[in-house]
Amino acid sequence: MKPAAGPERRRLSRTERWEEWSSWPLLVLALSFVALSTVVLADNNLDRTTQNWATVGMLIIWALFLIDFTVRLLLSEGRWRFVRSNLFEAVTLVLPFLRAFLLVLYLWRLPALKYSLRHQRLRFILVAASLGLIFVYVASTLVWLVEHQAPGANILSFGDAIWWGFSTIATVGYGDYTPVTVPGRAIAVGLMLGGIIIVGIVTATVMSALTEQVQRGMQARLAQSGAASADPHDVRADPRSPAQSTRGDDPQPGRPLYPH
Repeated sequence: MKPAAGPERRRLSRTERWEEWSSWPLLVLALSFVALSTVVLADNNLDRTTQNWATVGMLIIWALFLIDFTVRLLLSEGRWRFVRSNLFEAVTLVLPFLRAFLLVLYLWRLPALKYSLRHQRLRFILVAASLGLIFVYVASTLVWLVEHQAPGANILSFGDAIWWGFSTIATVGYGDYTPVTVPGRAIAVGLMLGGIIIVGIVTATVMSALTEQVQRGMQARLAQSGAASADPHDVRADPRSPAQSTRGDDPQPGRPLYPH
């Protein structure tokens, strides 16, 4: 019987089938939403027309997110259970700047990475790396929002905030940009603590993947060496072979050494 290529797929509910069908479109929409919001925030000299079009695009994408959530809610068997299990997603509909975190959820739902044993490790690495990048992006956005108009602040642009976020989570800490407000410093502490956790998870996942790859290579080499030592064409390896009866030390030539 042919072995299964991946985990056995159970019968999916209507909500799960919708989530699989919409995983790629929602991932693209979420990336577009983050890109548009970055353009609006990063360019202080953006002309009014471009800013309006970007805002309209963000509103359309947000409406599609709302439609997706409503459809899944209507397809679910238990409405309150669905809301409880997707509470963070409901919160992102009210606080759209947190929507970037759902990129991790959409990556996790992708069927291409979900039902293949070979892609499970890649799935964890992508999710962990994406979580780290999104964490820096959201923390930097929040710091910029609370800092750029504060007296004595030096994080005045969105680019400065992104630079500060990556230098903080990487534990480099150049000190060229620092938050001066209490909310900004609280966010900075959260970024530091979260960075320790995320970097540890990513490092452990990558090292586990490399260790598993090395073990697979060693097992393959051992299997090849074992197959070479047990060559079926070598008659000397089979003690029941009649060819051994022709040896000079056989007292009765022509008869097997080990008769049945």
